[in-house]
Amino acid sequence: MGMVMLAQREQDFAERSRSNNQSVRDAIIVDITVFSPLSTIWDAAYILGKTGCNYIAVFDGSELVGILSRIQLEEYAKGQYGKPPKLLLRDVMLPIPFRARIYDRLVTLREAMMKRGLSWLPILDEKGNLAGVLLPS
Repeated sequence: MGMVMLAQREQDFAERSRSNNQSVRDAIIVDITVFSPLSTIWDAAYILGKTGCNYIAVFDGSELVGILSRIQLEEYAKGQYGKPPKLLLRDVMLPIPFRARIYDRLVTLREAMMKRGLSWLPILDEKGNLAGVLLPS
């Protein structure tokens, strides 16, 4: 169903994100849940409700194919109330705007996020595995 990465303390995040010279590795938070594109929005909403995570990364096998926030997921789930849980994450996820890696420059990624109006971005490690989430500031 889903894999959960636990959130780190907000204070830790604030301390790490003070400098623009930091690496992406030092600025990411680990507050993300991984799902398959074939998971239903109800399953995802249930797991996010239990874990408190705010971000969903959708992986098809080992490839990151989409993203979704908890707020977006809850809006879709409200529309499905009382209906069979047919709507899948692949039907509602947002495509990946660009691939962000842990070794990319923090300033460059944040500028790209601002240009695209992104409130968060999943970050992949050197092997293409999910490392965490980057917030704009």
